[in-house]
Amino acid sequence: MAPVYPYAYNNRGYAKVRLGESKAEQGNISDAQGLYKAAIEDYTQAIQINSEFAYTHSNRGWAKYLLGKSEVAVGNSAEARKLYEAALGDFDTSIQLDSESADAYRNRGATKAALGDFETAITDLDKAIKIDPQDADAYYSRGLAKKALGQTEKAESDFEKAKDLNPDVGK
Repeated sequence: MAPVYPYAYNNRGYAKVRLGESKAEQGNISDAQGLYKAAIEDYTQAIQINSEFAYTHSNRGWAKYLLGKSEVAVGNSAEARKLYEAALGDFDTSIQLDSESADAYRNRGATKAALGDFETAITDLDKAIKIDPQDADAYYSRGLAKKALGQTEKAESDFEKAKDLNPDVGK
């Protein structure tokens, strides 16, 4: 039997997610969804080989989040909600395995915001920023959550910080 490498499945899943994001940006939602689903399968395979690989749980959660976003784009909010809730489970597992993962906190925060839970989204995004103060995406996502809560000035401050760290954030 050939050796099995969870990192290979993780990396292939990551490549599929990135390609899916590109397809989504081009408006090709169907292809993006297929790539996100294929990435979830790769991440699941990696987790079956090594369930202690925290980053793979976070990556699978992100793929589920993106698939959920694509379901929103085609008007299927019920399916999106299921995917977001499944993504939260992956982020929770990732954080249990690695409590210092800024990615997992940032992604869980974005997912909570997508579910309309802006207060706890901000808590997760605060934690992501504490772990990695240079995370432009965390500032941007926190700004979106604050804006949704009507905290306009605080949101603008986060947006400015995000743009200072990465001028292309949010595009």
